[in-house]
Amino acid sequence: MLGIGTSRMEFMRWWLAALAFLVFLSLALAWLRPAPRTAGMDMADDLARVPHPGPSLSTRTAIQLIDFVPDPAALPAEKVSSGDGNLPGRPTLPLPDFHWAQAATSPVRFTWQARPSAREPLREALEAESGTWQRVKSALAARGMLDQSVWRLLNSATTSLSALPDQGLLQAWLGADFALLLTDSDIEAAVRDAFLLTAREERAPIVTFSIDTPLAARVYLITLPAFPQPAGWPPTIAIEVDAYASGPATRPGAAKASGELLFTGTLFMEGRKAGEAPDPALVRRWSVRMATLALEQLSPSTAPAAPQLEKLPQLIHQ
Repeated sequence: MLGIGTSRMEFMRWWLAALAFLVFLSLALAWLRPAPRTAGMDMADDLARVPHPGPSLSTRTAIQLIDFVPDPAALPAEKVSSGDGNLPGRPTLPLPDFHWAQAATSPVRFTWQARPSAREPLREALEAESGTWQRVKSALAARGMLDQSVWRLLNSATTSLSALPDQGLLQAWLGADFALLLTDSDIEAAVRDAFLLTAREERAPIVTFSIDTPLAARVYLITLPAFPQPAGWPPTIAIEVDAYASGPATRPGAAKASGELLFTGTLFMEGRKAGEAPDPALVRRWSVRMATLALEQLSPSTAPAAPQLEKLPQLIHQ
């Protein structure tokens, strides 16, 4: 009896060892076996084959947002002049709803275009024959797809993105991530993500804050690429300032719903002297000051008051 029990225990020990080996072997083979290709992986490879001077998409992750709470008491109190059209002394731009503002003594200038003429800057990338469109189109054509299939995919992606509200489109671009593209199993989703990844190249953290003027808004500050300055000049930075309605509109021509673009503008600010860049904290404060000025001009409270009824006969006779 003892011999039979010992043999049985020995058999169970060998059986468990063999089972453990088979489990280990299957796991090792699964780890060594290459993962199945996804549509997103193919899209990433196709985009990499298209020559482009910008940064590699492989390092593109969701863009960091920095929430900034403005302190009204810390805003620059300097006098600011403003007007319609381009800055004084600059060529007149034939752009409707275009305005300017500049500080009296500080090297700060601001230009912006308001609704209804202003458009969310990312929408330009969705237009046919834009740089982004051409880049994604070239990537799809490189794999030998028929023109009809390429156009169908491009139209599907741009139609889907164009349907987003203005702020929703911005947030989709902010959240675009190369790693997520690689997981796309559907070619249409991969093309959509490719548009978001290539629409703009700015990747620095983006500052956002709220302004509670009569026309409440959520404002985003996007640092634009530096442009060369003559030798000996102080560095100049350019900040894109985009404001989106955070409440229902009460004025004709203003945004009709929360999330729609109110204005898009550019803040230009110089350092105090050569080689000295502007103080980031001061740039934020000036951004709040100029954005507030633009929103006040759009606010219902700044609209001309309607004539009172008792004065109408006098106005008619004048």
